[in-house]
Amino acid sequence: MISWLAEASRIDDAQIQGPWTWAESPSGETLQVRNALYLLLEREQDAAAAATYATYAAQQLALAQVAFGDLRGLLAGLNDELLDASPAPGEWTIRQTLKHALEVELSYRTNTEWAVARADSEPIRRPDALGPRPEESALEGGIDAALTRIAGARARSDSSLAETKSEALTRPSLWAGHEVDVAFRLRRFASHLVEHTIQVEKALDSLGVRASEARRILRRISAVRGRHERATGAAGLAGMDARASAWIAEIRTRR
Repeated sequence: MISWLAEASRIDDAQIQGPWTWAESPSGETLQVRNALYLLLEREQDAAAAATYATYAAQQLALAQVAFGDLRGLLAGLNDELLDASPAPGEWTIRQTLKHALEVELSYRTNTEWAVARADSEPIRRPDALGPRPEESALEGGIDAALTRIAGARARSDSSLAETKSEALTRPSLWAGHEVDVAFRLRRFASHLVEHTIQVEKALDSLGVRASEARRILRRISAVRGRHERATGAAGLAGMDARASAWIAEIRTRR
């Protein structure tokens, strides 16, 4: 998805008002390019409406994927140089924020896995040896590479925890020194990503990056994709991406 999101993000505010013919319904009125983007959004909404998740854990993790989709839509197609630009003295760069988001995704997964699997006789605190390795949170390269790395960590969290049984939701865990349970930890995946997506958004504001109309629509498309991303499956997603890629390629050849 990142490739066509990045390409579509280059549609500027003049081009989005240009004419567009809906090939699947050629007898109707000529539309605008923005209508093509909204039709892509509606296809994502249709898939999201059909998505079902069997467990509380899977539902919470789907919301975490929505949060990741929002982050993906915010950043896809931006200049890689923005990753290491300083938004303000003492403020994290975008790369530092993304690295933190990745580190916490890995930490949350291993802590939640421990809380679910440990014996009652074992300590509540996860042993350090079971935590993520430092090399897992390396975040090099450009924006696409960073998003791909976080997406991989998200997929691993979802694969590991989506089938968590309801009786495990009340098992104890620790978070920031507070006594919490597994259900709390599952909710934290989404809220933490939201928190740092807002931090990235503030950094972009400080760096003078203005979102075009196309980018604003695409951000919502990417977020809605997150709602059904795990339920739709690879083949379904590939079909949706192929159609979107074809539309965007046709639009971009007329720039």
